[in-house]
Amino acid sequence: RAGSTSDGTSAVTSVGKIASTSDGLAMYFRPVDAGMNFEISGDITVLQAAANNQVAFGAIVSDMVKIDTYVGEYYSYVAASPLRLARAADTDSSTGANSGYARIDGVLTYGPENILEKVNPGDKFSVSIKKVGNKFTTSVNGTEATFTLDMAGTVYAGFFVSRCAEINVDNIKFNNEVTE
Repeated sequence: RAGSTSDGTSAVTSVGKIASTSDGLAMYFRPVDAGMNFEISGDITVLQAAANNQVAFGAIVSDMVKIDTYVGEYYSYVAASPLRLARAADTDSSTGANSGYARIDGVLTYGPENILEKVNPGDKFSVSIKKVGNKFTTSVNGTEATFTLDMAGTVYAGFFVSRCAEINVDNIKFNNEVTE
């Protein structure tokens, strides 16, 4: 959970964000050798998610993790996650929320705009990230996007939530025998 969409008084508590120049998120992760090929996957049930373009949740592989620290640094990551949820909630919009995205050398790169309906409590998302070499393929409910990132040393694979969202993650799998 990161923040809340309501505290019983219709107030919103914003914690973290995925924005054009910076991120803040809560993450459950495991360190992994960046030279290893692997796949991480899980099933997410949304408990709450504000219709806000900085709300995100899903699987992530990042080259950096900061614990209880604010540091304005550029880092790279790939996320199998809905992003820009306000676009999905806007019935007048011709675009939807993104399925998957990446931050590469500080620049946010968006995946397909195929989430066309508002995200509601109880909605389910099947997410995964498959890493083979420097290619990362994200999947959000079967919609794939591929991103190319060079990461060295240790990466951090796991699940995250950011800004006014709460999720449960079930059926978590980590496969380190991926060959292609």
